[in-house]
Amino acid sequence: MNETKLSVKELADIARARAAFSSFLTIHLNVLPDEKFVKQMRKQEIISMLKVLPQDEAVNEDIASGAKLMESYLEATQGDKPAQLAEKLGVDRTRIYRGLSPSYGPPPPYEMVWSQKWRELDLLIELTKIYRENHLAPSSKVIDRLDYMGMELEFIHALATRETTAWDEGKLEAASALFEGQKAFFAEHMQQWMPSFVEKAQEFAQTDFYHGHLLMVRGFILEQAEIFSTVSSIPVES
Repeated sequence: MNETKLSVKELADIARARAAFSSFLTIHLNVLPDEKFVKQMRKQEIISMLKVLPQDEAVNEDIASGAKLMESYLEATQGDKPAQLAEKLGVDRTRIYRGLSPSYGPPPPYEMVWSQKWRELDLLIELTKIYRENHLAPSSKVIDRLDYMGMELEFIHALATRETTAWDEGKLEAASALFEGQKAFFAEHMQQWMPSFVEKAQEFAQTDFYHGHLLMVRGFILEQAEIFSTVSSIPVES
């Protein structure tokens, strides 16, 4: 398949969008839904973003549907006190993302659990090597395995943020290398298992908030798969 070459600005905009959206997805995986989290979700910039996404015809269908579900849920629970809503979300988040038991929720979102190609020690060694080579360490707020979905999304966010800066500063070789690094990591890891987890987790989600989040994760994976398979990291000559 021939890759499409874009301008530096277009590549920067794609990286910027990837960084912003992966950051939004990561919050729900790496931050417990306490009262502070609820207040953050109720901020006007979050609500506005969720309202705008379904109106954008260029946005992946799952992302648009997920945003609508999350926005509708936040609207419907406006009357709940932050502590009440935090409790509702906390129960559903635990059910979906912590893998407590097969009858209560899906297996946990760890690549090792869902992957068909890795032995556990090999995978953890591989991820440690990738994170170290990119001078990244897990956030101090995240106490979880290296193959946790939130960790892998955080990795993409970090590299996409660096890529954006490199394009903006005219560091084309560095930007291209960061793009290719994300592309390889995405194909080798995230794309291999996250859609399967989302499909199973949808069976257990009890709130439209997390139904929406799961849809947005799947939409993000589908959207990035298309970008990485069709876009060249070498910009057109100006």
